[in-house]
Amino acid sequence: MYVMLKLMGQQVQVERHTSNGRIDALIQTDRFVYILELKRDKNPDDALDQIDEKGYDWPFLADGRKVFRIGADFSTKTHRLENWKVSA
Repeated sequence: MYVMLKLMGQQVQVERHTSNGRIDALIQTDRFVYILELKRDKNPDDALDQIDEKGYDWPFLADGRKVFRIGADFSTKTHRLENWKVSA
């Protein structure tokens, strides 16, 4: 996923450390911030809950860019992205 996003020309950080954990992937543009939390065989809501509970979005709330929280579920059975959810 990192390679794909880099090839698209995005500024991507993986496993970005915060005071409460690590953001799986962070993409920043001049207008938007995308916080991605990836789960395996779980509900995407679990990923969004983790973003909220750990406060991964806090550093970006006051800088004027729109923040998108993205929770994604990858299946070990089908080996693909099964479900995802976005919260703005």
